[in-house]
Amino acid sequence: MNVLSLEKEACGDNLKELFAFVEQALTSLNTPASDRDKMMMALDEALTNVVLYAYPENQRGTVGIRICRNDNTITAEVVDHGKPFDPTAHPAPDITLPIEQRPIGGLGIHLMRNLVTSLRYYQKKGENRLVLTTSWEKTI
Repeated sequence: MNVLSLEKEACGDNLKELFAFVEQALTSLNTPASDRDKMMMALDEALTNVVLYAYPENQRGTVGIRICRNDNTITAEVVDHGKPFDPTAHPAPDITLPIEQRPIGGLGIHLMRNLVTSLRYYQKKGENRLVLTTSWEKTI
């Protein structure tokens, strides 16, 4: 199993490098194009959320990304030491409401849930870990 990882300071200046790493990693792991694009969008949302919300303004922290492939499954894990937040426990937004009646927030989590096969959150040793998995049919 091939594992690729990167850890950077969780700041807006590093998002471009994080996104480039994700794209390069998924490409080098031979992820099918449609699954690669979906995982890239989901990870864009997850990494941006860590940068914007995980750490208080006066606290610096890191965000790590680990991506691996096992057969026809890609697993990506986003790790931070910021405020605990379980996106899997966040209620699904009511997208049937008119836009002006919808509360702000939650659409990114909704997007992540719908782009990947599974989304899981857990804490380990003071770390927040968000695990995104996508799988596809094997080709002969």
